[in-house]
Amino acid sequence: MIEGRDIVCLASANWASSNRVNCHLLMERLATKNRVLFVETPGARTPAPRELGRAFRRVAAAARGIRKEREQLWVLPPLILPKHSLRSIRWLNKVALRLQVQLAARRLGLTTPILWSFLPYGEGLIGHLSECLTVYHCVDNYAANPGVHVPSLVAAEERLLRRADVVLTTAPALFDAKRLLNANTHYWPNAANTDLFETTLDAATTVAPDIAAISGPRIGYVGNLASYKLDLGLLRRVAADHPEWSFVLIGPEGIGDPSTDLSALRSLSNVHFLGPRSYETLPSYLKGMDVCMIPFQVTESTTYSFPMKFFEYLASGRPVVSTGLPALERFRHLFRRGDSPEEFARAIRESLDADTPKARESRLSAARSHGWDGLVEQISAVVSAAQSPAAGVTRVRTGEHVGC
Repeated sequence: MIEGRDIVCLASANWASSNRVNCHLLMERLATKNRVLFVETPGARTPAPRELGRAFRRVAAAARGIRKEREQLWVLPPLILPKHSLRSIRWLNKVALRLQVQLAARRLGLTTPILWSFLPYGEGLIGHLSECLTVYHCVDNYAANPGVHVPSLVAAEERLLRRADVVLTTAPALFDAKRLLNANTHYWPNAANTDLFETTLDAATTVAPDIAAISGPRIGYVGNLASYKLDLGLLRRVAADHPEWSFVLIGPEGIGDPSTDLSALRSLSNVHFLGPRSYETLPSYLKGMDVCMIPFQVTESTTYSFPMKFFEYLASGRPVVSTGLPALERFRHLFRRGDSPEEFARAIRESLDADTPKARESRLSAARSHGWDGLVEQISAVVSAAQSPAAGVTRVRTGEHVGC
């Protein structure tokens, strides 16, 4: 693992989010041997009226300033104006983000840090932190997300791709697209926290009471309940056609897409919404599921994504049913696929009726080979290679960076 470095991370989520994603799981590991400033996502949309409470909480958090979350990891909630369609506001936001990060880095004594950006807007920080290296960790097709200002976001990402020293991608489609602008682009699928999710199989792990109270068999989903990713029509049809199954949905509603309408699913008595659950308790919920599902639409957004839940489900030992996401195609032997309501239901039925110890062991083996600890080592090797003395000299000559 990278050791003894300062890292400034522009994250794609807030630290306290119940949905633990790449930026959380990678940075908390890197913080065991490096000092990390975790800059929470500045957001890329104008909040909808239903999101005003979240916006006020963001302002309150920004007013409190930097906080220390754990040894060697600090969190900065930045404050920007949530209006990205106006050029003048975008310029003010870029300057405001830059100043807030500069002040925080100076206060913490972070010198020549690695700039590690999960968002295109990280390009506005390049050259302003005395950074020794810039990493763009691309985990999404951001321009396909609802409500974003596409032209400015695409332009920012192109600038970041051209100036980054290393580009990391999490889906084959992302790799194919980003390597056109940066030759030092790499692909690794998302990983699982196998140490946590394998505890689902421990005898000491009990089923959470609220899912235990739901009659089985239980078909479960863990993640953001947003209409720009979930195929709500497919899910409703399958649930309506199979009242003998209970569908358990765990996670926040409408993150990234405030237009999400779940009322059609709520009208079904065999669909149960449990809300967000803390990351550490998820094994106790997965233990209560007979099948785990990824009922995503195949769209311009999901074509470029690799669901983190895939290997998490596998690490729990549960059979997985998914729609035909391109990023999962190479792992086709590890799940059952269904693209229509009829196919999806058939895949669930087969998973309930025909799961075997051999299939479970295959799932566990695949999850263990895609764990976060191994992924951090692989990523560190690529980043360390970019920090070599020769690379440092090249960056100094460009005038963009100083050598690490």
